[in-house]
Amino acid sequence: MFLTSLGNSGIGYEITLQLASHHARVYIAARSRKRGEEAIAKLKAASKLNLDLHFLEMDLQSLQSVKLAAAEFMKLESRLDLLINNAGVRAMFYVGKADLTDMHDNSDYGCTIQAH
Repeated sequence: MFLTSLGNSGIGYEITLQLASHHARVYIAARSRKRGEEAIAKLKAASKLNLDLHFLEMDLQSLQSVKLAAAEFMKLESRLDLLINNAGVRAMFYVGKADLTDMHDNSDYGCTIQAH
């Protein structure tokens, strides 16, 4: 049982494809249901296998969304074997010590650190 955050594009998409191609059940956690379901359709169309793919709506910039997604996942499955936290961080520069407190308001921080 696998869950990939942002598995609907980029590296997350390729990881999802590889896992599912090896008969794993994979949940794609992403903010956009439309893009997640489009990625699942594209993955299934590209493979000769019957891929076991599912969408889980989760916005990593919202801890409430992450909590709701975790609760939904726990209703659907009894275990999680591997969580793939696929997210990037832009370079962030700070002028002085006082600026470090602003880091908590930065969406990159919230997405990458708090949600994962």
